[in-house]
Amino acid sequence: MPMTDIPPTPIFKRAFMGLKALRDGFLEGCSPFIGFDGCHMKGPYGGVLLLVVGLDENNGLYPLAFAVMEVECKDSWGFFFQCLETMLGDFTYDKLRTFMTDRQRDWLSA
Repeated sequence: MPMTDIPPTPIFKRAFMGLKALRDGFLEGCSPFIGFDGCHMKGPYGGVLLLVVGLDENNGLYPLAFAVMEVECKDSWGFFFQCLETMLGDFTYDKLRTFMTDRQRDWLSA
């Protein structure tokens, strides 16, 4: 019996990139601020770029991680946050953290 769940050609779905050096620099020297955003990529392949940044000591943006996704939806953001949690590990409660997002609601219904 043929498998109907497998597409005839491979399809790219998701990729996450977070480097240990960036994580260590964020945890040791950045403000307790984390910002999230996403943007749609134009071009023949499309997709969405999701990213997370911190603030360095000079209030400059400090890149932490990014991901390329097929679409912006609950599932893709969930994958992104799960990978980020694995990368950063558990936060200790000795330091308050601020999270910021543009909180667009269109992907919440997807």
